[in-house]
Amino acid sequence: MNNDIEIIYLNGKVIESKYPKEFISQALYKLQNYYRFPHLMKTRNGKLIDKSVNSPFYNVLNLTKPKSELLDQINYFFK
Repeated sequence: MNNDIEIIYLNGKVIESKYPKEFISQALYKLQNYYRFPHLMKTRNGKLIDKSVNSPFYNVLNLTKPKSELLDQINYFFK
């Protein structure tokens, strides 16, 4: 895994991260493309960019679609 990527877990409404909870809470509140979790977020030039991967994730989980499709979307997002 890339060392520049930080995974943030939501345990119900509890944020599990090494970053300040207020910062993460604000970032989650400002998601523009939210369509359920799992969700990807990144910052570029000081701007928050986000994308839901809910549908591809559950296609892999429930419909046994290839994991490579989901991983390709995730890798493309973070490039």
